[in-house]
Amino acid sequence: MASRSFGPPGAHASSVSGTIGKDELRQRFRAMRASLPAEQSVAKSRRAQEHILDLRHWREAQTVLLYVGCRGETATDLLLQSAWQEQKTVLLPRCLPATPGEMELACVRSQHDLAPGLYSIPEPDPTTCSPVEPERVDLIVVPALAFDRRGFRLGQGGGYYDRLLVSQPYTNSLAIGLAFDFQVVRSLPVDGWDRPVAAVASDKELIWT
Repeated sequence: MASRSFGPPGAHASSVSGTIGKDELRQRFRAMRASLPAEQSVAKSRRAQEHILDLRHWREAQTVLLYVGCRGETATDLLLQSAWQEQKTVLLPRCLPATPGEMELACVRSQHDLAPGLYSIPEPDPTTCSPVEPERVDLIVVPALAFDRRGFRLGQGGGYYDRLLVSQPYTNSLAIGLAFDFQVVRSLPVDGWDRPVAAVASDKELIWT
């Protein structure tokens, strides 16, 4: 396997051999994300979200699948507030404790519909938000520990989004990755089941893959 680079574009990116595993890469990117000061995280998250808000695809989308940023992830607060104000249908994922690696979706109308779920991640409150199976989702915002410039992602390792993105009706949705600029790299290891996103929005740029 050829060497793969994982450093930020434009920086002195390190070249790692094909023997490096995804678990080690996850540790490196988690450490980088954890070292980001809170005020920089807020500012960078805002700029990254603004790239999506400026898109025609966002303005025209009626149903969007978002996530609630936590544990250092790029925040989605602007996207959520914009979607609610524009009366879009906002779907959020909810992990299923009985089936690891799988999640269901629920419609969320405000932040008051959220409650700590599996792994203490804010999720749709099961007492107020019933699971839904949408016929169509126009746009999906996808989190990750890293993305490469081809659109492939390095997730947390649970396989939740891997399964979601290859199932119906999400294969026809516009999937956009959201990340800090240091999480966007030239190339990542790819498995046969990985599906690239159509674009990656960071605080520095919007990349169409």
